[in-house]
Amino acid sequence: MNLNECLLFKDLSVQQITTLLHDLHAYERSYSKNHILAHPLDHTDKFGVVLKGKLHLIRTDHNGNQILLSEINENELFMETFALAHEPLHVSVITQSECKILWIPIRHLFSNQIDKSFLIHLTNIMAQKNLFLSQRVNHLSKRKAEEKILSFLHDYQLKNQSSSFTIPFTRQQMADYLGMDRSALSFVLTKLKKKKILDFHKNHFILY
Repeated sequence: MNLNECLLFKDLSVQQITTLLHDLHAYERSYSKNHILAHPLDHTDKFGVVLKGKLHLIRTDHNGNQILLSEINENELFMETFALAHEPLHVSVITQSECKILWIPIRHLFSNQIDKSFLIHLTNIMAQKNLFLSQRVNHLSKRKAEEKILSFLHDYQLKNQSSSFTIPFTRQQMADYLGMDRSALSFVLTKLKKKKILDFHKNHFILY
């Protein structure tokens, strides 16, 4: 993977990226599938960029049920908020395939030699994630399952500026994201389809 494909290194040359990673004392590590990179209550002084593979951020509730909070794919960051806030994690970070991770320690992040565009990109990425989180909170605040689903789908309708769109979620991932049981989600989607409020095939939706 070319690092300049990652938003964090956008518009930086190969030489600039090489110098930046040296100044940050960044390093790469490879991991096998189902490797736990971090546990709840762990403290971290670094964040990661997925160079290869994908990760899941999992939260376990008081009953031991595992809830998928986020899937982290290639070019995406993880654990940056916990590292910069100096707060313990409240999730487990687990590899879902063979993975290669670029680890970036934060101790040199704000030194004078660090390219300012890198810090701007990092800030933008964190702002986008915060927006994504606030949108999820908005969906979850709806009392009825139908309202949660339609609120979620309406967001994608606005993003795509079309009533016909594809979401980047499997049905299970959509259920986890909305805090619903998969069978309950499927039941409500079928009910909304019968009411002619929407139509769907797999992860493609049409809102009427």
